[in-house]
Amino acid sequence: LYHGGQAVITTLGFLGLEMRGPADRVLIYAGIGLVILGCLVRGVRFAALAILAIETCSLLFIIGLMVVTGAGGQHAVVPPEDSSHGLLTMALVAVFALAGFESATFFGPEAKRPLATVTRTVLLTPMICGALFIFAGWAAWSGRADTLVNAYLHGTSTGVAPAVVIALNLGLGTSWLASAMASSNAASRLVYSMGVESVVPRLFARVQRGYRTPYPALALIVCTVCVGAATFGIVGKSTAFGHVQLAARTAVIAAYVLVAVASVRFLLRIQEHTALTLCAGVAGSAAGGTVLTYLLFTTASHGLVMVPAVMLTLLLSGSAWHLFLQWHHPASLESIGVFDSAETEDVLPGAGVFVTDATGNLALTASARTHEMR
Repeated sequence: LYHGGQAVITTLGFLGLEMRGPADRVLIYAGIGLVILGCLVRGVRFAALAILAIETCSLLFIIGLMVVTGAGGQHAVVPPEDSSHGLLTMALVAVFALAGFESATFFGPEAKRPLATVTRTVLLTPMICGALFIFAGWAAWSGRADTLVNAYLHGTSTGVAPAVVIALNLGLGTSWLASAMASSNAASRLVYSMGVESVVPRLFARVQRGYRTPYPALALIVCTVCVGAATFGIVGKSTAFGHVQLAARTAVIAAYVLVAVASVRFLLRIQEHTALTLCAGVAGSAAGGTVLTYLLFTTASHGLVMVPAVMLTLLLSGSAWHLFLQWHHPASLESIGVFDSAETEDVLPGAGVFVTDATGNLALTASARTHEMR
């Protein structure tokens, strides 16, 4: 939301509307937040189609600019960076660039065939993103991205035409805001689910009567993100901003590691694991743990305490909240995840069917007939 708002402010500046004061920036971010909240409350299908349309148009727009501008005499002017930890920086950027690919899983209870549509989405999204990254790498290598890099970093100061700068800001701005909308939509379902299961106050389990969307959870998430974006929009980029970005990337990797470890434990507990899923889970946990260990070592050697503080806060906050629920609301811990159940129609075609096993629980088997014969 911060970067999308900055793109809007920059575009308005090119059009002669200077929005440089704190009040102006707060107004911009508040307006963007209201638009995003309105789209999300309107309905999950409406929001999904809007996000898909915006991102598709934005990507085609940026790809078109690369193809049209080509290697037209511009050479990218990129500020030098410390390359002593280039591999770590690359890993952080790569993981953060793919962050959110699993957001479709938040909408499983609202999908008609969650195990089919959500699974396809989660599998295809990294592939599509990977293809786009490869294209962007080729464009940078061949010089076709130089004009866009200069337009993004330096505006018109390197001789880039104002029309290209405006077009790029429009493309990137809409993409950033679509990303903010998608992230807020997914996070609201997490808060809603926690409200249903009494992990957080039941207020956040309410839904709008007409559109059936969790408006209290949506309002909480959008307002929180909007306040953070507006704060940085007023303060501007600084050393602290860079530290916050590093902490955010650290938090994302730490969250993925925790989920990977928890997934392995969960699959082992319910006895629905396979050799492939175990290998993938262990490999992901080990890779993420290695990156986090290296990150802690490098940041500690440079005297940066924010990264260890973020990791410690993440671990302690979860443990502290678990203890609080255990003492005051123990039933909520037992009911986590029980309100959502899958049916055979939800499974990918050919994957099997759900039947009741000897213990009375639903289990995925090759076919109902095979289960009866057993």
